Amino acid sequence: MYKKVLILLLASIFWNAVLAIQELNSLKAELMPIRFENTPILRKGVGYHEPMTWGVMSQDLQSYAWPPYQSERYLVDQSLMKLIRRAGFDHVRLSVDPGPFVSANGEQREQLIQVLLRNIVLINKYDLAVVVDLHPIDMIKLYSCSELIRPEKFQLLLKTIRSIALALNVIGASKVALEPFNEPCMDPDSDGDGKWNSYMKTIHDEIRINNKNVLIIISANRWGQLDGLFHLDVNSYRDSNVKFTFHYYNPFEYTHQGMGADGNLLLTRSFSGGIGFPSDIAGLYNFLPVFLGRLDALQTTQTKRQNLRLRGLKDLTYYFLEGGSISKIEKDFDKVARWALQNNILPEQIYVGEFGVVDKVLNGCLNLDSKVIGRETWIQKVRESSEIHGFGWSYWALTSNCTGMQLVREVDPRSLDENIIRSLGMIHSGFRN
Repeated sequence: MYKKVLILLLASIFWNAVLAIQELNSLKAELMPIRFENTPILRKGVGYHEPMTWGVMSQDLQSYAWPPYQSERYLVDQSLMKLIRRAGFDHVRLSVDPGPFVSANGEQREQLIQVLLRNIVLINKYDLAVVVDLHPIDMIKLYSCSELIRPEKFQLLLKTIRSIALALNVIGASKVALEPFNEPCMDPDSDGDGKWNSYMKTIHDEIRINNKNVLIIISANRWGQLDGLFHLDVNSYRDSNVKFTFHYYNPFEYTHQGMGADGNLLLTRSFSGGIGFPSDIAGLYNFLPVFLGRLDALQTTQTKRQNLRLRGLKDLTYYFLEGGSISKIEKDFDKVARWALQNNILPEQIYVGEFGVVDKVLNGCLNLDSKVIGRETWIQKVRESSEIHGFGWSYWALTSNCTGMQLVREVDPRSLDENIIRSLGMIHSGFRN
């Protein structure tokens, strides 16, 4: 009697264990990300900003001339496409200002879409995939990022995204991806992260209605920077062909040194030209007299000078003691890898959409004589940290629009900067046509 009861009890325990394992496996299968076939890999890319941004403006500078891209300056440079493919790049992240599309009437928008499709085909010809990066710029305030996220303008932007997504059906799914909004700029202190999650989900769904297969690059709020990534609602995209992107310019005092800054950016960027990478305590002692001397020479009020001094000392101390270290880059990328693992996101679904350092200390669009120290080391470390974790990346940028980050050499626009090529781990046969 007891033997039969024991057998039944053991059988029940065994059966319940089997059911529990099956349920666990089913749950794991539901949570596991899907690997999509026939989609661009996007391992090693470069941003290309010129062909479809900074279009011709009207005489009053309040709108776009028609057509906005009307000279040779806006043509895809096919010799450069050949050059970067030979160097080892596999894709181009093509900036596209949505402003001309949003402001256009229906016929004009269709003409712009045909220009975009021609550019994609030209780039594809060199065995390069294309990320169509809708990249708002501030050339005309009505179509800047801050304007395009206003509800009425956002609806016009959605119409543009819908039209582009539909048009991309004629391009093979393995040759193109769509990044529908570069560096979203909603204020995180006013629930901007939550609002952007709603906007991004709406954008994603509109694309999927019009294009079932295209790879969608999901952007984070907070200008697409690292901390914005951790506020994304990733559960909205479980069954969709997507990648999650962030841009890496940390720390700004180094990567953008000498650039002008306003109250929304690091105040010390304008005064930090000359700091090197990696940083150490000796660098802090050497640089502080330089920084303080620049502040003393600044034509401003005593109150503002004092505020800049306090903020600058804080920022620079952090930079030299921690922020400008190699280990800080490693920690940042480890953090992204942990976030991806916790959210059941494959490493190849993470895309470092931009990273780069100015070549020389900048003053507006004027390069000063001072070379940025350690630039190649920083680029190499960011690239290696991406690849160690299995993230794809796109260097910013192929050519320059007053950023000083260009891959093309200033002295010879038909060749690539050998130092950057080495830092990016590219083959050395791709320097020159």
